[in-house]
Amino acid sequence: MKNLKLILFAMLLLSETNLLNAQIHIGVKGGVNFTDQEISGFIPGLTPDPEVLPAFSLGIMAEIPIEGNFSFRPELQYIRKGFRVSENINPEFLGFPIPIGARADTRLNYLEMPLLLQYRYGNEKAGVYGIAGPSIGYAMSANIQPFATLLVTVRLPEVDINLNSDTYNRFELGGIAGLGGDLAAGNGKIFADIRYQYGFTNFLDDPIINTQFRNRGVNITAGYALKF
Repeated sequence: MKNLKLILFAMLLLSETNLLNAQIHIGVKGGVNFTDQEISGFIPGLTPDPEVLPAFSLGIMAEIPIEGNFSFRPELQYIRKGFRVSENINPEFLGFPIPIGARADTRLNYLEMPLLLQYRYGNEKAGVYGIAGPSIGYAMSANIQPFATLLVTVRLPEVDINLNSDTYNRFELGGIAGLGGDLAAGNGKIFADIRYQYGFTNFLDDPIINTQFRNRGVNITAGYALKF
């Protein structure tokens, strides 16, 4: 943690030093993400098999040149994470299959601040870039949305998760790495990237059952940034 603080401080200091002579970009972004959770610690055979949960993200970003092709890219975003668990059977009646099943979507809503280092290759008209760095998140709310299927799928009332309980860790430290590209448009640029995110901290802290719930997933984003 001490080394992480030193790295972040150095990045901020470098960006501040070059800010007066730099042309920064500030923009908005949005995207879709496909997340699940790495779950371990349950009794073998009882560990749920999480499925990918499609969700979304919305946020703002800045691109601050540091030196050469490197830039500091802080972001602030609302992002939904979580996972899906489902069980389905298809018994037959008079030769016709009857779909019966249940599904539960666990949705975790985070306010998140990625602090990324960007390397860009290209010119003023177009370029490609790579990004990597830490991310700090805070779970604002969470719920479980159940569904039941008997011929047709019915949405049942959602159940809120009490994140104030000592069982849950609302803060998340994660890592992000990705690739993207941008294209000049007007007084700014259009950009898009795909990134992989992994949570290093444990979302669930159960003192009785030693479990680990860690968020992970792929996020596809696009946006527009103005040059100042």
